[in-house]
Amino acid sequence: MRKICFFVMLVIVLAMFTTILYAQEYTIIQVSLGNYGDHWVQLQNGAQGMAAELGCEYMLMSAEMDYDKEVTLLQNAVTMKPDAIFLDHGNGEALTPIVEKAVKAGIKVVAFDTIVPVEGLVGTINQDDYMLGYLSAKQMAMDIKGEGNIVVVSFEGADPIMRRKKGLGLILDYFPKLKVIAEFGPVAQNTIPLTMDNMSAVLTRYTKEGDIAAVWAPWDQWAIGCAKAIEAAGRNIPVYGCDVSPYDLQIIATEGSAWKATVACDPQEIGRLAIRYLLLALMGENVPQYTMFPGVLIDQEKARLIPEDSFITKDIIAEWGESGLGWTDELKKRAGLK
Repeated sequence: MRKICFFVMLVIVLAMFTTILYAQEYTIIQVSLGNYGDHWVQLQNGAQGMAAELGCEYMLMSAEMDYDKEVTLLQNAVTMKPDAIFLDHGNGEALTPIVEKAVKAGIKVVAFDTIVPVEGLVGTINQDDYMLGYLSAKQMAMDIKGEGNIVVVSFEGADPIMRRKKGLGLILDYFPKLKVIAEFGPVAQNTIPLTMDNMSAVLTRYTKEGDIAAVWAPWDQWAIGCAKAIEAAGRNIPVYGCDVSPYDLQIIATEGSAWKATVACDPQEIGRLAIRYLLLALMGENVPQYTMFPGVLIDQEKARLIPEDSFITKDIIAEWGESGLGWTDELKKRAGLK
């Protein structure tokens, strides 16, 4: 009888412990370089939504595209002693020492699209930026038959852009008749109008039809600005970019649009996965150290398959939406899925 009572009590205690484990609320801070456009909004929405589904307290700290400010925000976040930090973009070299402090303080950290080589980091999630840049540049080269003058939009210091540019480098090696005649790359809260100004200045230097064969702009804000400037000038110059949002798709799908194609990953699922990884780490589960999301080419034909006021779905692009990564029975229970 005593054995039966002991067994019953043990079951009750274990059940109570399991309930507490599932019910425990963790605090997660997303420290972000900031709002670089609709792509980032989807990333942030994905993270915030997943945190809510999993019963976590979520806070956003945005540096508004100021690299120095992001360093300060990360320092502040560590001081606040959250359970976990989702680090979104930034200068990896400047952020690494602070991430080291966070890890030493027992804070779980997942980084996205920035390289912070810190022992004890939960994991790094990346878009395959090399492939994003390569596929975008490859489509450009194929469309203009491997030759002509091109304009490149780029920026030194942003890790994702530098990786994408290496993809362009491979295409330039493969197609020696491609020549870069101009390069610029504004990064600010008003990136689109600044890009339009820069592109317009290039167009005034190269006024003849055929002077510019194409524009390679590996960030959607740049692609939008370049396309708007080209269309305003009445020129026929194709633009090839990276990243995608509902607004981007509308532009790409528009008849006569200068923006011909983009290569992207699903930012919302990346944000959701980052939160799942952090929660798994807090629960003592193993998390992959590196996760790479593949890029998908979205040209005008594919963009026009998407209904107006809608977004990409798996039936149009198989790689989009729920990845299935980072889900365990425990997390599914916590999210009310099981």
